[in-house]
Amino acid sequence: MVVDDGSTDGTKEVVIKYAKKDSRIKLLERNRGPKGAPTCRNIGATNALGEYLLFLDSDDMLADYCLKRRLNKFSQHPEADFIVYPTKLFHHHVGDLDIYWNKPVADRDDLTRFMDFDTPWQTSGPIWKKSSFIKLGGFDEEALSAQDWELHIRALINKLNYVVVADIRKSDVYYRRHEHTISNSWLEKNKILNRVSLLDRVFMEIIGKGLPLTKEMKRCYAGNYFRSSLKLYLNHKDSLALKTFVKIKTMELLPEHEYYFWWLYLYIQIQLNSRKNLQTFSIRIFDSLAYRLLGYQFNSGTNRYFLNYHWVADENSHPL
Repeated sequence: MVVDDGSTDGTKEVVIKYAKKDSRIKLLERNRGPKGAPTCRNIGATNALGEYLLFLDSDDMLADYCLKRRLNKFSQHPEADFIVYPTKLFHHHVGDLDIYWNKPVADRDDLTRFMDFDTPWQTSGPIWKKSSFIKLGGFDEEALSAQDWELHIRALINKLNYVVVADIRKSDVYYRRHEHTISNSWLEKNKILNRVSLLDRVFMEIIGKGLPLTKEMKRCYAGNYFRSSLKLYLNHKDSLALKTFVKIKTMELLPEHEYYFWWLYLYIQIQLNSRKNLQTFSIRIFDSLAYRLLGYQFNSGTNRYFLNYHWVADENSHPL
């Protein structure tokens, strides 16, 4: 099923052409607002006739054995609400990058990792039971970015049953990594503010569910507000940077003395970023010192998502 979001590049005509050759292919056009991927995904999910759902963005690809393998896995785990498979990255064509989307971490739970934006999987990683996805409420249609992050956190805090296939050799979805990926526009002011809003909502839902917040979870959340406030100030000189940072204190995410250390570190970051000749080297030094003193890696950024294993899996060797 292809849901068209008002494209102007001939997508609709191409899909219609293929649909005439294969009755399984369906075209839907977004018939309500707001515009964007979350709305289109929810429209597709609602109209899907099958028992399972897998979301694929327009620039990503599936292995030809992906659907068969995942359905076989569901037959082994009928109790699961969703099953997660690993993702391999590519640039121009599948196989040109030896990089995978993140890696399993035995001593850190998935919810904590998501809260730290150390996302264990991306949009096409899970295959969902349609009934479970609909019951969860689908994607947040007001989110301008990080929609899959919010959805997966919501699934975890609602304690949906899931299975993770951790063996990266079983990756069966390919994520295109390029400069124009939508998530790369996160430095836009509205995207940063939207991310802060998502953080607020997720935090309130966690509190509302009565879930325990570990010290590490709180620090992860504080780190997100820290990075958001830094981006707001450095890129937009916006007064909301201060209000965003103060959330760390009002939400009691850090002990008071530690909060003021973070405040000092924010000031140092701003000063270093304002001096271009000192930026890269000095920031790395202070990141290292801050990690040792405060125990939190502030500016690891999205590089943590993409981990190189220095070998290329043989795509033809993957058993179903």
